[in-house]
Amino acid sequence: MELSKLQIENLYHFTKQHYVEWYDLQSELVDHLANDIEHIWEKESHLSFEQAKNKSFKKFGVFGFMEVIEKKQNALNKRYLKLIWKEFIAFFSIPKIIFTMSLFFSLLFFMRLVNYHRFVIIGLAAIVIIVPFVYLLKNEKKIKIKEKSTHKKWMFEDYITNLGGLGVLLQFPFQILIHFIDKDIWNLKTELFFTATFIIFGLFFYIAIFEIPPKIRAILAKEHPEYLLIPN
Repeated sequence: MELSKLQIENLYHFTKQHYVEWYDLQSELVDHLANDIEHIWEKESHLSFEQAKNKSFKKFGVFGFMEVIEKKQNALNKRYLKLIWKEFIAFFSIPKIIFTMSLFFSLLFFMRLVNYHRFVIIGLAAIVIIVPFVYLLKNEKKIKIKEKSTHKKWMFEDYITNLGGLGVLLQFPFQILIHFIDKDIWNLKTELFFTATFIIFGLFFYIAIFEIPPKIRAILAKEHPEYLLIPN
């Protein structure tokens, strides 16, 4: 016996009641529960929908869907980091390596040319910190508006909002600013260090902000065709 549309909707509501907020994970769990309930009915056709549903849910253990949520988050985290790493490595292969090296030597030349290193470091740190921070705020607001209008939240989209948990890296340029800004340590080695640091962090945040979101949305659209119907 196949589940009715109302019963499928009941399963979606059931997963939400058990702290599964994300529609993509809800869909996976609903599909699993629906298939399991149908298998249960093949052996125990006398059971009601509620009885079969509760029997299926018990198979998830005392913590319910919490373990599934954790596993899904870990899997998506690895997937996000893999996307970041793949795009980052691309900047060190032809032809992007030409752009990367040009940027590196231009910045190094500028740092060697300017006597006021303090202002250069403050300016670079401000760019690397403020631009991603503003993006995170704007994107979070945009996603919340979309969630409110569609009543759907997507787990993978959360990784766009918080840079896959790597938003904490925003603190690193700030720490450099605090520890080195008042020290008279300027020489070729420190200039190379600062240039490389800001290029690496600049590339990372550029990739996380401009390169990764379209790829994540493409993955969501492929795995969940209904995502295509949601305006981004």
